[in-house]
Amino acid sequence: MKVILLKDISKLGRKDEVKEVNDSYAFNFLLPQKMAVRATEQLIAAAEARRKRAETEKIVRHDELESVAAKLAGKKIVIEKEASEKGKLFAAVSAEEILMAIKKELGLVLDKERFKMGKHIKELGSHELMVQIGQKKVVLIVEIKNLEK
Repeated sequence: MKVILLKDISKLGRKDEVKEVNDSYAFNFLLPQKMAVRATEQLIAAAEARRKRAETEKIVRHDELESVAAKLAGKKIVIEKEASEKGKLFAAVSAEEILMAIKKELGLVLDKERFKMGKHIKELGSHELMVQIGQKKVVLIVEIKNLEK
C-alpha cells in the first residue's frame, strides 16, 4: 500500500515522502497513529508541492544567513558598562546586551540561540566572540568601555 508520511519516522522516511509499506503495517500502526495517510494522486501532488516549497525556502533562508554572516564577520561592537578602577565590571555583559548592540550599530537582528558566548565578559577591553550563523561560525569583536559619568 502506498502512504504519504505525515511526520518523520525513523527507518521509514521523512515527512511528505511517498512510501510503499505492508498493508498490515499501514492499517494497524501508521494510519491509526496519524503518522501517514493513504496515497492518492491528489495527495501525492500536494505532498510534492509542499516538499518543493520547503526546499526553496531552505535555500532562501541559507542565502539570507550567509549574507548576515558576511555582514557580521570581523565587525566591532562597542558597549559601555560601569566598571571599577581595576577594570572589573560591576555586572557581566549579557548576550541580550550584545544582541541589542548588534541591532543598534549594524541593524542586524539575531536569535539568542545562534549566539554562543563561551564565557561571560566581566572586564573592560576587547573580546572575541564566536557567533554561529547557519553553518558558519564568525568572529565578532566586542569592545567594552567604561561608562562615562
